[in-house]
Amino acid sequence: VTALMDYGACKLACSRDRFFSRVLVVDPADEDLIRAELSAELVTISEGRKWAFDAKEAAAKVLDPVYFGVMLVRCGYADAILGGVTHSTRDFLIPCLRLLEGQGTAFEMGLFALPDEEAGPLFKRNLVMFADVALNLEPTPKQLADIAVHSCQTMRDIIPPEVLPEINAALVSYSTKGSGEGPSVERIRAAEPLINQKLADLKASNPAYESININTEFQISVAISDRAAKGKLKEQFKLLKGAGKANVLIVPSLDEGNMLYHLYSTRYPTAQSTLIMGGLKHQALDFSRSSTPEQIARGAQVLMLGRLRSEHYRATPKDYFFPQHQVLTINPGSSATRVAMYEGERALFEREIRHDGAGFASQKAVWDQLETRGACIDEVLNEEAADLSSISAVVGRAGMLPNMEPGIYRISKDMLVSLVTDNLGEHVANLGAPLALRIAARLGVPAYVADAPSIETEAMRDLGLKVITGQESPKFYAAQAA
Repeated sequence: VTALMDYGACKLACSRDRFFSRVLVVDPADEDLIRAELSAELVTISEGRKWAFDAKEAAAKVLDPVYFGVMLVRCGYADAILGGVTHSTRDFLIPCLRLLEGQGTAFEMGLFALPDEEAGPLFKRNLVMFADVALNLEPTPKQLADIAVHSCQTMRDIIPPEVLPEINAALVSYSTKGSGEGPSVERIRAAEPLINQKLADLKASNPAYESININTEFQISVAISDRAAKGKLKEQFKLLKGAGKANVLIVPSLDEGNMLYHLYSTRYPTAQSTLIMGGLKHQALDFSRSSTPEQIARGAQVLMLGRLRSEHYRATPKDYFFPQHQVLTINPGSSATRVAMYEGERALFEREIRHDGAGFASQKAVWDQLETRGACIDEVLNEEAADLSSISAVVGRAGMLPNMEPGIYRISKDMLVSLVTDNLGEHVANLGAPLALRIAARLGVPAYVADAPSIETEAMRDLGLKVITGQESPKFYAAQAA
């Protein structure tokens, strides 16, 4: 289950202090400037619809927390909106469905990580997903195809292959491959070719989805029991990859989906479960009003993890509530100086300054190169037309400093003296601090160093271990300083 939170090196948890120092509690009534923009956009998008708003109605509507939050997402001020704990599904989801960009059919998935003591033959690693559990009463064949393929894609996005090598889905029915007839069976059969085409397109777009298998028209025992599948399918069993091993169950009606979700919620109260919205590009999540704080936190983490891994993800363009710091990074190397400027994790520019001229070659000592490198950096900043007035900090590569632990350090007078007087070795990284401080002092912003080559300790050397540093990654410096 930890893999849900850490998959793809996305550590989404944070300390309590960091949480409360970064979270804002906003009253829409206090946000006059931004509210005017949101209400104007609401008028524009609703124009010509049955639910159209005039300017006065829109201004009143965005005072409502749901509409305010949805419009923040639509206008690029937030990544996603979470709700439903104090609102009905209808009151929360209707604004989401009307105002947020969609992707096919909107539906809801229930993901369960069952307790370890329940380990058994049914679900590999005790992970199972049900869909749709909240929205579509009787999905059409096209809707069933959207739900089946998108739920499997979501499962693959948030569960790493080392946890679940295969994502096996089944559209469950009272019929198995022609054993029964009826309206729901006909809808499932009509969905099959649509599913096959959508799944083929998905796999062609990204080889990560090659591990997805989807079977249709399976009784639930055939879907989840290898023994039942072999007995019922006979010779077909070998041809239907994933039969008897389903960990994603797609249902033909909301009755079944909602029943499965609440049945498992009640039967396994200690399960780590979460709801996940499909069809809204990971921009919204509707919680049950009985959701626990743990379920809400887990749902938020899984939603953002899915969003970060989605092909639709883009950084929030308007950082009104959480401004992205701009950081200048300087990394002197033996024959080059790397200079970069970042806004959050987005590179505004990255340059490598080569030092291979005759004048530079004559400067044998590291400290003799300080002015030359500094002048080269100034020239690059001018060429890039960098807006230095927006810089929040300057970060340089740390040098041969004694008694260093890995981390980010504010440059001080004692540090500069130590770089000159402490005989730990003449290293080009010693220039990182004075080059960073030279620019930071002009701008009146703090200067830091990171990633000192001297952090390789005696004990580690004795064991034959070596510190793997981030010297090739100016983004590392920028992220740490920010």
